Amino acid sequence: MHSKKFLFASLFFSFALVILSCGDNKNKEEKNNRSSALPPAQGIAGRVLVVADTNSWKHSLSGQTMDSLLSIDQQGLPNSEKVFELYSVPIERWTNLLQKRHLIIFPLILNEENPTNNKVKKMFSTAFLEKAKTDTTFFYYQKDRVCRNQTFMFLIAPDRQTFYNQLLKNKGSFQEKIYQLSIKHKQNVMKHNYDREKEFYKKYKIKMHIPPKYDIVKEENDFVWLRKNNYNKKGYDINLYIYSDEYRSQNQFSDSSVLAWREKIGQKFFTDPEDSTEYMTTQMYETVAPTHQTKRFGKYYSNNTRGLWRLKKGVIGGSFVSYVFYHPTKDKIYYVEGFINCPGQKKTKYIYEIEAMLHSMKIY
Repeated sequence: MHSKKFLFASLFFSFALVILSCGDNKNKEEKNNRSSALPPAQGIAGRVLVVADTNSWKHSLSGQTMDSLLSIDQQGLPNSEKVFELYSVPIERWTNLLQKRHLIIFPLILNEENPTNNKVKKMFSTAFLEKAKTDTTFFYYQKDRVCRNQTFMFLIAPDRQTFYNQLLKNKGSFQEKIYQLSIKHKQNVMKHNYDREKEFYKKYKIKMHIPPKYDIVKEENDFVWLRKNNYNKKGYDINLYIYSDEYRSQNQFSDSSVLAWREKIGQKFFTDPEDSTEYMTTQMYETVAPTHQTKRFGKYYSNNTRGLWRLKKGVIGGSFVSYVFYHPTKDKIYYVEGFINCPGQKKTKYIYEIEAMLHSMKIY
């Protein structure tokens, strides 16, 4: 990852965000009171419901393109798994239960008439629909319409060709927004170990969502390792660690530097106490080589790495997700990672738990 790419990564994340319901402070307070009275949104993180007319959507280029954009593989896994589970229903099958999903997408093409389109149009004023015919925003959102912590995402275009063009133009933003909403939903449904979180903040000045059953395994001045060990009972364990170091240059964010840093961390903190040559390393075979992206991590830009880990000489291994970012107040560079060991199981649900914990992190 080049430094120029890292410094100007914000260009990648710029896309329009419109909240349809807004108003003065009184209206916002009323909205907050209403939201708190609603039932919580339901569904599994990564499960996406699309409300669209079956015949005109499934067999169209626009529908097939959107489905393909959401049918992406999770990176850093030994076997293929999708990031999202996609379901599509027409409006007549959008039942009360389905209306409670945490994320619902409505593709709306204004010049088309079908039962689903016509009912979705009724969610908006005539004036708004007229304005949307010439507006290039494309993405619109409504929050907490049926449930608390729920998002309705509307993709609105005047015609099918414009819809297709906008979808391709904003595909990276589209995928990332849905991923972040899925992480947010996972945070909302995870339970808290409030005592552990208070202890963690007191020790490290880090606020983070820590679910039950996570224990501190190892800690030093600039390092702490949390683990939920369910291996004997349920065949998996989830690990998360935070490590910080002195910031020296932008080169520390390069892909090679990040992997070299990970190797040093593995040798220092994840070594067999009876055999110093047995430690956690990164699998570098061509077919499973780590992937790197410049991604937003809270307020910061980071090198996001996904790949496979294994013990240097053993057969034990699994998947990992890491972020490397600079904290200006601390003037330090941070390496934060979650890694899992769950042989023979689907990995994506554990990846979402790791992401939910990592993205809840605030360093003071």
